[in-house]
Amino acid sequence: MKKLTFVSVISLLFYTSVTFGQDNPLHYGVKLGIANSNMAKNFQNTENSRIGFTGGVFASYDLKKAFSASLEILYLQQGVTNALPLTTKDYPTSTNICFNTLEAPLLFIYNPRDMEGITPRFFVGHSFGYIINAIATNREQFDVAPVKYFYTKEDVTSKFNNLDFGVIVGMGIGFKAGSHNLIFDVRYKFGYTSINTAAFDKYSNNALTITAGLEL
Repeated sequence: MKKLTFVSVISLLFYTSVTFGQDNPLHYGVKLGIANSNMAKNFQNTENSRIGFTGGVFASYDLKKAFSASLEILYLQQGVTNALPLTTKDYPTSTNICFNTLEAPLLFIYNPRDMEGITPRFFVGHSFGYIINAIATNREQFDVAPVKYFYTKEDVTSKFNNLDFGVIVGMGIGFKAGSHNLIFDVRYKFGYTSINTAAFDKYSNNALTITAGLEL
């Protein structure tokens, strides 16, 4: 049911974007980047950030002279390091968690006047995320010389909610590259949905991402 709901939301957003921007030029492309993510406890970041990969495709439409709307479909690695153990093993000491996430940011972009081929970009929007799975890498105590620890991996998807929504703010810059545009941006996602299923405290995913894109 959750998967059907998520797919329906993405389809509606894409249809709405096409309908709204059908009389305007269409721009599309690909982007790659890195993400520095964190699991916030009651909206307060912990100190255990995780570096991951992000990448995917985007489509945008010019709405008015200096405004556009963009829909992206991205794969995002986010999570936390040195978290409290979530493993079912006997002797865990720490857990690194990676949330493999399908993310669909819907952005509204303000593009000030082009300055000799360079265009600043400022944007806000909403991220619709679906956690595909959650993989925990557990460091477990061994204490048999010369090995003190060993590492195991475990699927802990069932311990988390799949839906992961957030608010996005960011800025970037675009460069002319022949008939194409190179786009660089930095953004921050403030997660507001609780991804944990059992704990009393609310945990959400925040992420700072830096990407480079090619507009075709």
